[in-house]
Amino acid sequence: ERESGWRAVLNLGHTIAHALEKVLGFGKIRHGEAVAVGLVAEAVMGVQMGVCEPLVVNRVRDLLENFGLPVSISGVSPEDLVAAVNSDKKLRRGKLSLPVPICVGEVKLLSVEPSSIGGAAVAAVI
Repeated sequence: ERESGWRAVLNLGHTIAHALEKVLGFGKIRHGEAVAVGLVAEAVMGVQMGVCEPLVVNRVRDLLENFGLPVSISGVSPEDLVAAVNSDKKLRRGKLSLPVPICVGEVKLLSVEPSSIGGAAVAAVI
């Protein structure tokens, strides 16, 4: 019920996923597919922030592709994606509590500005 501790960690990939669903239109992408793309983007964000080992991004991508899940999506503008993130229900005092992989098997909750979601993370999946 509450978005904290281990419950918040379960949201890994969901911040970007929910934004993708909103931008594309609900029902245009399956939730699990949106989460797969979100996992890649949020791992790239971890690398951008200097907390995630770059190898993790490749391992996440490879694993998702092996299961036939998408690791990128087209038809979404970075600006629209960031705008959708700005309306995320987890936004508190202008920041998101975002679970980011640190290494395989370890996730850290970071407090981030929604505008930091742009850049390489978005470019990696769009």
